Amino acid sequence: MRGGGEWSRVEGVKGRAPRAAWWLAALLLGASAAPAETPRTARALLEKLQGLRLDTHQAYKVTDLYLRRDALRLNLRHGTLIFLEPIEGRVTGAIFDGAGEILIVPPDRPERQQMLKFTGSPILTETFNRAYFRFSDNTAEELRAQIAGGRGQRTDAAELAARWAGRLPFLDRLHAQRLLLDFLDPAPRPYFYAAVRGERLRSFDVVVDERRPEQVQVGQVRATDGVAYYDVWTSFSRADAAPAPSRPRALSYQIDATFSPAHELEVTCEVELELGTSPIRVLTFELSRFLMVEEVAALGAGEESRPERLEFFQNVSFSPEEARHRGSDLVAVALPEAATGRHRLRFRYRGRVIADLGSGVLHVGARESWYPRPGVASLAHYCLRFRYPRRWTLVAVGRLRESREEGEWKESVWQSEVPLPVAGFNLGDYEAHRGEGADAEVTIYAHRELEPRLLASLRPPPEAPAALPGELGPRREDPFRAAPAIVDRPAPAPPPAPTEGMARVGKEIAAALGMFSGLFGEFPYGELKVSQSPGLWAQGYPGLIYLPTFCFLSAESLGRLNVSEGVRQHYSELVPAHETAHQWWGNWVQTPRYRDQWLAESLAAYSALLFLERQENGPARVREWLERYRRELLKADADGQPLEATGALALGLRLDSSRSPDGYVGLIYKKGPWVIHMLRELFRDSETGSEAAFFGVLRALAQQSEEPLTTAAFQRALEAALPAPADVEQSGRLDWFFEQWVYQTGIPRYRLRWQARRQGEGAWAVEGTIEQSEVPDVFLTPLPVFARWGREQRRLGTVVATGPKVDFRFAVPSKPDELLLDPHLTVLRRAE
Repeated sequence: MRGGGEWSRVEGVKGRAPRAAWWLAALLLGASAAPAETPRTARALLEKLQGLRLDTHQAYKVTDLYLRRDALRLNLRHGTLIFLEPIEGRVTGAIFDGAGEILIVPPDRPERQQMLKFTGSPILTETFNRAYFRFSDNTAEELRAQIAGGRGQRTDAAELAARWAGRLPFLDRLHAQRLLLDFLDPAPRPYFYAAVRGERLRSFDVVVDERRPEQVQVGQVRATDGVAYYDVWTSFSRADAAPAPSRPRALSYQIDATFSPAHELEVTCEVELELGTSPIRVLTFELSRFLMVEEVAALGAGEESRPERLEFFQNVSFSPEEARHRGSDLVAVALPEAATGRHRLRFRYRGRVIADLGSGVLHVGARESWYPRPGVASLAHYCLRFRYPRRWTLVAVGRLRESREEGEWKESVWQSEVPLPVAGFNLGDYEAHRGEGADAEVTIYAHRELEPRLLASLRPPPEAPAALPGELGPRREDPFRAAPAIVDRPAPAPPPAPTEGMARVGKEIAAALGMFSGLFGEFPYGELKVSQSPGLWAQGYPGLIYLPTFCFLSAESLGRLNVSEGVRQHYSELVPAHETAHQWWGNWVQTPRYRDQWLAESLAAYSALLFLERQENGPARVREWLERYRRELLKADADGQPLEATGALALGLRLDSSRSPDGYVGLIYKKGPWVIHMLRELFRDSETGSEAAFFGVLRALAQQSEEPLTTAAFQRALEAALPAPADVEQSGRLDWFFEQWVYQTGIPRYRLRWQARRQGEGAWAVEGTIEQSEVPDVFLTPLPVFARWGREQRRLGTVVATGPKVDFRFAVPSKPDELLLDPHLTVLRRAE
């Protein structure tokens, strides 16, 4: 898995409710007016924006006020409207109590499907009785003009303001930092937010923000099994959205990090930024909320120049404890004035992002947010200097340039040889093993002892089996049970150690690296470090793989942990090759937009199947995995809906929601490989079996690291190499394929009916129909048809199925025993 991407880093949603952002759905209760003062600094302005109160001198009884923001229509039919007090002469918010209506029409079918999933209707139409608005656009002017035109009159709203007083400051501070950008930047990007209390749907958010890649978003916080999720009902770009200005990107990092024996991380980080050509004053960075910033300074160009301390904002409205639970992973930095071009900043911060699990096993958290990263994904050079206790071994991206020991401390310096999309490290009580036979240098790092949580599961009570992976830990004995008789038994086997699998893992990674280098081009990072990580998660960084403990244990050891055969096969057959493939797909070739993340994961997942295909009994194992994925995609949930109906692949991390908590992993890693497999089979030459066209496209894409890979670019590359037999619409386009399998949902069911007719001496014909169901009539699929005579199978041709039924006819030399529809699993479909 390659984490991150535009959706999680830039837009602040990753299925589970983002810290702070999910509180925006709460509707709360009022305040009294106070004289406004003009702030003189960015911090003073931010504090003022966080503490605005209701201006009871600007309270109105209103009728039929109307607002339109792209696809959003708001009608305040009747009720009381109170504006927030102005700041620097600008009104940035209001509350409404009364009766209103909201209408939102998503622009396309996939977005309407998501709206239907969460609200019961493809179009949002809801009446509401309360609303909270924040804005930096001309909303106040629009509403005042309508009031002046006879749709409102002043009223005494002191009682209503008092009801809002307790929670209004909490709401205000959630939007203050976003509004600050439009106060300070010379080119504001309008912002409109509404939290409404619906009669049917309860509280939900509506955002129209010109700083977002997709300006319009509607969503709601909901909890499932005690976990809060932010359900995105719809998200899309404005119809008339202006081109986004260039966004700041990192060019290089110099990071000095010290790990104390108490696992605290102390960092000085210098980052060189390219701000672009549009003047900008406020910069935002992702940094873990567990790391507290102490100072940010601007560094001059010359060595004699003195650093200039800058204002910064990190969860300024929260106490340290509140920030841990409700804060965001964002830091805003205010420059003295709007700037363009290149600038260098220095951050100093500290905190705990490492947990000691015992037995020399450490868990590194905040893997992508341990250093400040601007919102836009970018390639940068890294120089990383680490200082850490001597008993640990540290491994990081880049190449090791220096290493020394001094007393109880070690120090190492790692430097990237090519620009990298992300930097990471891992550390623990590791033993190292050098892989053999690789096209590049491969080193494996594994813990000497099993992590305690797994170790405990090796000691089940006599009356119970070992714990399953999801419930690892000691079980409580029955204190009233009689002690068993003492008998002579063999000494228990020693606990397994991850180091037992180092050679095997190294050999497998080296083989996968060699195969992928042949398919996709030369390995781009020179050397590959593979480090064991606790738990079940895996991740591939450039030149550094985090591989879970299960990958290092033998089948016998996993059996002692009571790991199921299916889980064992997943970690032994697929995970190491999958993460190796991410060296190309997701690192060298990036997919930073959330709507394209399916592509990196699907290509990596299918690459793992390609590697498995070349092993002993490989083709049969690949077929078994594809069958398993198909069954799981069609398995119904508690509502009777199959996993595949969770949503389109292009929804990315939005697939995780209160309705489908594991939707992203469940869908992307099962349907994604099927989509790549179908494209491979579509491009395969049916006469010669050649796959040169398909793999030629992948190799060409894997060499284009300068530009991010999008779904549209992937489609164009395939169309440029589209073989004539695969051009089923005779248009040179693959719109039909991507529309069906990437942008929408649905798995078809086919039924084959046929009969054979003698056409003369030694001549026969088979004719019949293929019925298509459980997908729209416009669904189009080329289906291979085979005939069987005894043990011989022969391909007769391809039938393009569309609509409820399609006829076919093939000439055959004799009457076949059977006609087979897609016997080699080239199309994802329901069982006949």
